[in-house]
Amino acid sequence: MSKKLTIHAAVLGLVLFTLPLFAQTPNSTVRRMPDGHPDLQGTYDLATMTPLERLPGDPPFLTKEKAEALQKAELARRAKDDQPSRADRPAPPVGGDNSAPKSFFEALEKAGGGAVGGYNRFWLSQGTVFTVIDGQVRTSIVVDPADGHVPPYNQKARQRLAAARATPTSDARESQDPTAEPPGAFDNPEQRPLGERCL
Repeated sequence: MSKKLTIHAAVLGLVLFTLPLFAQTPNSTVRRMPDGHPDLQGTYDLATMTPLERLPGDPPFLTKEKAEALQKAELARRAKDDQPSRADRPAPPVGGDNSAPKSFFEALEKAGGGAVGGYNRFWLSQGTVFTVIDGQVRTSIVVDPADGHVPPYNQKARQRLAAARATPTSDARESQDPTAEPPGAFDNPEQRPLGERCL
């Protein structure tokens, strides 16, 4: 009798122990591929009006009203800039338009396209909305440290950066003997700038 009771108790204990495991709901609703891997197909737009680092004088968050006003003003500026150019317009000033930018985003475009501008903002698009996290409109993508700025490099990182910058440029003399000189600028994709690398 005691052997039978022990077996029943063991089975009951096993059932009671595993029951909570079967009662749990899945944590995620991530779509899966047939092989079980996450389905990452689709289009992702990482463009945002939120700068990487917080601008001087900005608080950590914007009010929804302030963010909406800035977004509306930026859309109006872009709509004005996207108007077709007049055929009878005069030539741009020598050296380009050096007038003071009226917004942070206009300053970004001038920095990206130079004072002469660009033919469109396809390559310079910073998005049309701010980043929102937990219902708060952030003023920087960097959240740690709390000041919203990327920390400075430490000594070891500065040395690595200096070594990387010492790599020959594309117009440097490259030897036929690969052991005679350090690698040339075109010897591997890791030495090319990000703008030239296909990710």
